[in-house]
Amino acid sequence: MKKKRIIVFSKNLKIGGMEKALLLLLNQLVKDYQVKLVLEENEGILLKQLSQEIELEEYKLSTSSNVMIRKMKNFIKRFFWQIRNYHKYDFSCNYATYSIIGSKLAQIASKNSSLYIHSNYYDVYHHNKKEIDFF
Repeated sequence: MKKKRIIVFSKNLKIGGMEKALLLLLNQLVKDYQVKLVLEENEGILLKQLSQEIELEEYKLSTSSNVMIRKMKNFIKRFFWQIRNYHKYDFSCNYATYSIIGSKLAQIASKNSSLYIHSNYYDVYHHNKKEIDFF
């Protein structure tokens, strides 16, 4: 039987609680699923502890100071990424809540996508439903 495919998006694997939790989760998931991790920055001390069975990809956004060039490069990159990965995965997750590009790519990669929330945003936004919905 073919393993189901999962793709997870995050910023990097530098030392931190969220990154350590992601590492532990992925190293468990790879036992039963085919896992791909997409990082905005392919760096961090925790990369060494990532299972060799996990496919790793870097999705680096352009940082050009020229806004038009930056937007064009990022659009073209996302367009070709979408062609290669449109609904290719059984499940996708943006693990870094603050990563806008991770959220967009997760929606492209699978019909079943989610955003992993690491905090109680209800308290962070002082119970303001309008701000939570905007977030």
